Amino acid sequence: PPRPPPLRPPPLPPPPPPPFRIIVHRPDSVRLFAGAFSLAPSNGSAPFGPAAPPLPGPTGQGPVADAVSLLTRTFTGTALPLEIFSVAAPNAGAAAGLCAALRAANPDVSVCEADARVSIDSPSPTPNDEKYPLQVGERGGGGGGGGGVGWGGAPLPPPPPPPPQWNLPAVGVPAAWAASGDMGSKAVRTCIVDTGVDAAHPDLRANLELNAREASAPGADPGLGYANGKDDDGNGIVDDVFGAAFVNGRRRGRGGRGGKERARASLRPPPRPPRSLPHPPGQKSGDVTDENGHGTFVAGVVGAVGNNGLGVAGINQDAALVTCKFMDAQGNGWVSDAIKCWEYCLSRDAAVISNSWGGVDNSAALQTAAAHAASRGVLLVASAGNGGLDTDIVDHFPSSLPDAAVVAVAASTRDGSLWPKSNFGATSVDLAAPGERVLSTGLNGGYVTLSGTSMATPHVAGAASLLVQAFAAAGWDTAVSPGAVGVGARVKDLLMATADKMPGVAIAGGRLNVAAALRGVPKAPAKAGAPTPVPTTPSGGVVGDGVAFAGGPGGLPG
Repeated sequence: PPRPPPLRPPPLPPPPPPPFRIIVHRPDSVRLFAGAFSLAPSNGSAPFGPAAPPLPGPTGQGPVADAVSLLTRTFTGTALPLEIFSVAAPNAGAAAGLCAALRAANPDVSVCEADARVSIDSPSPTPNDEKYPLQVGERGGGGGGGGGVGWGGAPLPPPPPPPPQWNLPAVGVPAAWAASGDMGSKAVRTCIVDTGVDAAHPDLRANLELNAREASAPGADPGLGYANGKDDDGNGIVDDVFGAAFVNGRRRGRGGRGGKERARASLRPPPRPPRSLPHPPGQKSGDVTDENGHGTFVAGVVGAVGNNGLGVAGINQDAALVTCKFMDAQGNGWVSDAIKCWEYCLSRDAAVISNSWGGVDNSAALQTAAAHAASRGVLLVASAGNGGLDTDIVDHFPSSLPDAAVVAVAASTRDGSLWPKSNFGATSVDLAAPGERVLSTGLNGGYVTLSGTSMATPHVAGAASLLVQAFAAAGWDTAVSPGAVGVGARVKDLLMATADKMPGVAIAGGRLNVAAALRGVPKAPAKAGAPTPVPTTPSGGVVGDGVAFAGGPGGLPG
């Protein structure tokens, strides 16, 4: 007789849908809970009032109270009046109906939108091109040595040496150092909102700002990165010594560039990326380890240590770099996590915030956050994007934010023209800066050469940091604490007014000119009790950093 069919276990039920998030602003958003980064679950419909009209749309059933019962508040800003809620609903398409119902019940809700994905504005730091291992010299780190084996077993010539730091003299950085004697200061904090940082990089570590309350706490061992497993400053984040991380995405498994592997020679081809693993939803931590390389590159342009005999020099040879990680190993993140990073940067009194990312067409939540950051005198610097598009027509947020303290940055080439893939805009893009084959810091203590508006953006952020220091020395109030005025909008105006014009290029200002901007810093109006000028770094060049400057005599562009 025929055998009976094998017994099969019943199919498993489908997994529950992942929660999506909404971002809300209303007048009392900042007064609901204390502790910007502490989880504070909502209690039913109380945060939105008792009214309960039906939830419209095919994905919503029942009264608003039923929908609000699915909300869990995960963030309430103190500097930025925004709330973020996780929504246990079938899909993000329910956000429109949910937001409409919440506004109907609570007219004071001025912003309510679904969270959106954003990503880094640059090519991948690890190209997957077939012949990438044969082009390893493009990643910098020095020439010399054999070139490997080519097609048919023929030996290849040694890889070319890395390009010099042509980018700094191209925008007048050495001239600015020589004329002013200002090469950065630890009194001015610059916050890098990106994929994290290689905190052990020898060309960065001395310029990473330590959170003093965490680093000096009992049990904080420098040999262990000052970690003691405690939230010593009471902000809800454990061991945020070098910065904070708010990541909802993918992370690398063991053995990848972000794993526990040994540092590799900078000319060795990178390993194949390992499998990626999920970050826990809603993660917040003090682990800012860069799993991508993008944030480490940006940090190096702003503030790689100068005069240390290593690698490259940043625009600020002496710097105070605060890190906030919100993008994963693939360079993807969420608007809601970027807002958390802006809040964190403000909590650390950063005067300049660098944002080399984008990809969302519009966001009222980002606009609200930017306006409140600007009201403190903070300058937000953002990449214009790499689509070759006119952003006067096609928005690219956050660079398209219409605020006096937001600088949109395009990428320029060695000859001062617009990089072909850079976005542009006669009114929406403010400045251009070097973004073609720029050399900076990479993972595992190495150095890489990359192109993109992501590479251009930290040039402007670094220049802005120098200008904040110069404004302070000229008697201006540069504090960015609550109630302060700051100089963010003034810095933007000066950078645009002193930029080198780019005839025929649709850029509102022109190409960055750091030396001209520093020469243009005005003296503050006389007033009683003017602040003490920020001390400057002793003068000196950048000889011994292992990188030659391109250009004519004196480090000026040739």
